[in-house]
Amino acid sequence: MTPTLSRIGLTLAAALGLTGCGSPTGKLTGKVTLDDAPLVGGRVHVCRVDEAGNVLSTTSAEVAADGSYATPDVPTGPAKVLLQGPPLVFPYTKPPPDWKPPVDPVPVRYRQLETTDLIVVVSGGVQEYPISVRK
Repeated sequence: MTPTLSRIGLTLAAALGLTGCGSPTGKLTGKVTLDDAPLVGGRVHVCRVDEAGNVLSTTSAEVAADGSYATPDVPTGPAKVLLQGPPLVFPYTKPPPDWKPPVDPVPVRYRQLETTDLIVVVSGGVQEYPISVRK
């Protein structure tokens, strides 16, 4: 690498370090309940959307045994929240004739961007956002 390119790279790195990279973020924390019971093993998906409803980013977090969740960094601004139940487990062998496939306990309306009414405006820092839904 030539000395000129090295100086340009160092100058660029220093400028980015001083001004910061990316957009501001926040963290969401809270408890998720479905019919007043913790949604154990489920997931919370925070989807930043633009005015047209296009997804700009998605951040996810697992729901713990007590129903709590904490997202990693979520870009600030309005977001739709989706819920997902525990992973569905299917048998590896042929199931018995009376076997019924498991069903996600979370109602479909909370699993789709078009129908969820779970909306949050993410601000900087840690933000409490409890989620309580019913079937």
